[in-house]
Amino acid sequence: MKSIFFSIILFLINSVHAQADESRNFAILINDSIVYGENVKFLFKPKEINYVQVDSVKYNYASVKFFKNETGYFACLSSLASDFYVLGERENKGKLNLYDATTPKTSFLTDVVGNPLKESNSKIAQKVISYSADKYYNKGYEELKTCDFDNLKVDLADSPESMKHLQLFKNERNMSYIKSTIGTIFLGTGMMMLMTNNFGQVETTKSKRISNNIVGIGFFSFGIAFDIAGFKTYRKAKTHVNDAIEIYNK
Repeated sequence: MKSIFFSIILFLINSVHAQADESRNFAILINDSIVYGENVKFLFKPKEINYVQVDSVKYNYASVKFFKNETGYFACLSSLASDFYVLGERENKGKLNLYDATTPKTSFLTDVVGNPLKESNSKIAQKVISYSADKYYNKGYEELKTCDFDNLKVDLADSPESMKHLQLFKNERNMSYIKSTIGTIFLGTGMMMLMTNNFGQVETTKSKRISNNIVGIGFFSFGIAFDIAGFKTYRKAKTHVNDAIEIYNK
């Protein structure tokens, strides 16, 4: 009888958790309790303890899993992200929820000390973050996972169409690594040639030095071109993650 009673209690707790009212502002703590409030804010200071504030109550950032306010729905990335990316902003909700890593200054349009960013600066910041940020996903209110091939191939395994996009993501991601590696080699070679030619102790004729500089600049330019190409290819690869999850959620 006791076991049945505790099972019912556990079911009710999980049901309340699953039915978080997303028309309201709230924070979900790591113990899965939901705290509703009128004003939910993220208090961010670099290299200090961050807090999620619900009305007048502050909760340590590490004790909060998710929170929602008028700006959006966010996951706290305390166990996953670097010091730069501290939040994941949900961009796709469904059987799998997709999150983009972001920073408070892009999410809330303030700088690191809380002052509003100029509109032009905030737009630039948002573009930089969207191009380079990691992506995360989860089911329901589970812990977030990194959107990498090894994780997604397990969770998307029952959707052949999603797996096709996931394979495209892997192929283009690997190609971006190859392009970036080639770019780094060209950059290093060009830099070495320019340094040796202009600051080395070996004397050469003026025409030879000009010729070597042209070759060095050529290598350097090719390096930049390959690095840019790798960056663009990786950006394109990440779109396949969105496509795979959107198809899975249909």
